[in-house]
Amino acid sequence: MGRRSEDRRGATTTDGSPPRPPSRFAALVPRSAKREGGERAARLAARTGTSSSPLAFRTLLFLSETRGGTGGRAVLFLAAALLAASSCAVAPAHLRGEAEPSGYPRSRFLTAAASSETSSQEADAAAKVGIAQQIDSRIVAEFESLQREIGRGESVSASHEVSQRVVQQASFRRADLIEIAERGSWRGTHYSLAVLSREKAARALGQDYRSRAGAFREACAAALASEARPAAFTAAWHAARRGWMDLGTAGQELAAVDPSHAEEVHGDARRLGTLRAARTRVMQALAFRVEARAAGAPADERFAQAVRAALTSLGLRTDRATGALQLQAGADESFPRGLGACCEWRPLLVLEGTALALESELTGCHPKDRAQARAELESRLEGAVRAPLRRALAATVPWDEE
Repeated sequence: MGRRSEDRRGATTTDGSPPRPPSRFAALVPRSAKREGGERAARLAARTGTSSSPLAFRTLLFLSETRGGTGGRAVLFLAAALLAASSCAVAPAHLRGEAEPSGYPRSRFLTAAASSETSSQEADAAAKVGIAQQIDSRIVAEFESLQREIGRGESVSASHEVSQRVVQQASFRRADLIEIAERGSWRGTHYSLAVLSREKAARALGQDYRSRAGAFREACAAALASEARPAAFTAAWHAARRGWMDLGTAGQELAAVDPSHAEEVHGDARRLGTLRAARTRVMQALAFRVEARAAGAPADERFAQAVRAALTSLGLRTDRATGALQLQAGADESFPRGLGACCEWRPLLVLEGTALALESELTGCHPKDRAQARAELESRLEGAVRAPLRRALAATVPWDEE
């Protein structure tokens, strides 16, 4: 037991166990077939890109040679089929999103690959979402770029609230332009490749954008031509703002899909920047000469004073400079009957001969004393007048509604 055991050829094992007998199959395969099979397997692997086992190929090769004739060729054909099947066990790299798909260069197409273990429809939807997400991120980047273009006219920037709203609402509206170019299934997993032609999308989005941009461009031109006339400028300013808002994200989508159209979109942003600079000049030049309707009347004088303070808080000048717009202010005072004492003022405003509607409730009350009721009304007069006055002057003052 303690001696090293020997096989019939004199071979020994270190643990004393009998040596493993040689494979009977290996004994049947001639050495030349083994060598030739290994060489053929290597050549086939190089041609097919597979890593099939040389031993398997040697086996089939030996069987084909021993069978001979058509039977041998059939075995070789079966071997080739098995090798081809093994090479297709994994989805192509472009369907796995690991390579650019041939025929769809990035300069002309946006592409996205997706997979699903549930269905091909789910893979299609996920691939389309992949393209939409690419465009959405570029819409946000274009928004920031357009804000810089607008800011060239005057030092302005979008508020944080507006920026966040654009980020949250950025969504590509034309999902119908995204197509599924390829589908396939491997090992129970469904794969889809979605593509978007930049040229096709730019053609559709460009037509939509230009149909909207026309009204905006006309309003900008009209406003710049009437800068010396506040009322005309204000009307055109509001029309231009409505036109810009109507554009929505159409310009950002167009530039995001095809950067070659970015200059057109940025040109409209510069128009808005130029218009905003003109609005600033109009606001700086605009002045109001506020006068009491009846000199010496306490209610009229006090109301005129409140109007001056409200205009100043709104960023407007109140002086008697040449060109200042005349604004008469007055209030009809009354004390309705009822419990206690209440003082009511009905405000009156006349701008350059045209009466303005000032929607404001001006009332002060006291349990007994009318003078105390009037004082209570006057104590909150300026705050009560500011917002209604802003609305009343909307046709004359180009307010920025942002």
